[in-house]
Amino acid sequence: MKWLDEESKRDAAKYNKFFDEFGSFIREGVCTDLVFKEDLGKLLRFESSKKDEGLYTSFEEYVERMSSDQKEIYYLCVPSRSLAISSPYYEAFRAKDKEVIFLYTNLDDFVMTNLGEFKGKKLISIESAQASKSLQSEEEKAQTTDSKMNSEQVKEFGEWLKVALEGKIASVAATERLVDSPAIIVDHESSSFRRMMKYVDPSRAPAMPKQQLEFNPKHAVIQKLDAIKTQKPVLAKLVAEQVFDDALVAAGLLDDARSMVPRLNTLLTSALDSPADLPESTIPKVEKKAEAPKATPPKKEAPKKSEEKKVDEKKAEEKKKEATA
Repeated sequence: MKWLDEESKRDAAKYNKFFDEFGSFIREGVCTDLVFKEDLGKLLRFESSKKDEGLYTSFEEYVERMSSDQKEIYYLCVPSRSLAISSPYYEAFRAKDKEVIFLYTNLDDFVMTNLGEFKGKKLISIESAQASKSLQSEEEKAQTTDSKMNSEQVKEFGEWLKVALEGKIASVAATERLVDSPAIIVDHESSSFRRMMKYVDPSRAPAMPKQQLEFNPKHAVIQKLDAIKTQKPVLAKLVAEQVFDDALVAAGLLDDARSMVPRLNTLLTSALDSPADLPESTIPKVEKKAEAPKATPPKKEAPKKSEEKKVDEKKAEEKKKEATA
């Protein structure tokens, strides 16, 4: 392990190729070897929000880049980098320029749980409520919510939401961590664990437990939902259920998204019945990748005559001149 650690620092590119090939064995070692798990942790490599796609970093490099006020190492388990960047859990960390480790394999979730900490720094999933509390400074905790909903409205909305989602949520609370998303699930069971259990024996897959939901009182969906919950109770309940399912999708917990289709069709019908059109600013813009200019094929040169052929032709011309003379 010591030799591998030294080699990783001496020739990072070579070691990264080695890790791509044999990293699964190092991950397995972290999960099974309680004595040397931190030494094995030094050998782990992963992508990070501070590195470009495809470039690796280590725990030691992460710790060196940490600000003095940061006490934990943050990570997020997702299938791909694009999902990590667009994740609602990452919003607050991006806004505060806090580095987050991106992990893409099902085993990574177990690796982080078993490792627990690195050099005294706790490893915390940004999907947890603890990550949100760690991210907030004391000044921010003392500040009031910059929202159109006052504290009494927020409390009433939370109580209504718990009734509207009865049987699905164990608790509901307002949160300051979200920027562009209306709600998230926190402290949920590992989505990797659920997938693995379902793969091992689909008939014994664990039932979905009640979730802990956090909502963003600054978000337009939550504010408008609060406004219609009494005037349009049926529509409001459908929207609340959709917000909850969207949060399950973001957490990787929704087993079958097809269950949302009937509700989505009803909501689409309701939206189309509305006389007012949406402003263009609400339409998400998809950036198209510029097409690479087509390469101009090289011009084909006429085949060059061999030197021997040229000599023969010259002799033939000379003989023709002599005959004419």
